[in-house]
Amino acid sequence: MNDERVRAWARIATDAALERSQYARIQYLNFRIFENAFLQYRRGTYPIEEWRRYQAIITRILSSDAVVRDEVQERRGWRFTTEF
Repeated sequence: MNDERVRAWARIATDAALERSQYARIQYLNFRIFENAFLQYRRGTYPIEEWRRYQAIITRILSSDAVVRDEVQERRGWRFTTEF
């Protein structure tokens, strides 16, 4: 394999890692929003219908998105509150 091909493969691998990292960060922010909604729901200040929609989204993401599932497991919940 020539040097140009090696550099091309290295760029692809780097780009993929960066994309995964950026995607994980976006999902982390989404889960912070979910956590905030959960805490408000627990205090009785968040509409139950909205929280149920979030629950369905969380369940879907965790069951079908390997990137998020891996990140949550590696970081043990991204330091969310114990209740969440």
